Amino acid sequence: MGRYVGKAISSGRPFSRYARRVENLLRGDTYGRSVHHALAATVSSGLRARVTLLCNVPPEADIDDWERHAIAALDCFGGRKDQLNETAGRRLPLAMVPEPLARAIASVAS
Repeated sequence: MGRYVGKAISSGRPFSRYARRVENLLRGDTYGRSVHHALAATVSSGLRARVTLLCNVPPEADIDDWERHAIAALDCFGGRKDQLNETAGRRLPLAMVPEPLARAIASVAS
């Protein structure tokens, strides 16, 4: 199982864009991030991928800070096969972690 944290402009984007990227990889295209290749391998193996939308970021918040914090908090960057983010995250100071983000991370952390 792999883990990847990314931001999206709309909630539909991960479902439409990732599906199209996986279809292209299965047809022989070689371009794609590690998360795309992991999704294609999952489909090729007859398994199902689960995409979980963590939370909505308020317009006044810095979406990049929230993303970096989630990458670090969920351990999604590194050399293991399950760490699919290609850039490192950075945790926010505990007092600065917004409650919606803390709840979302806690809901998927194992």
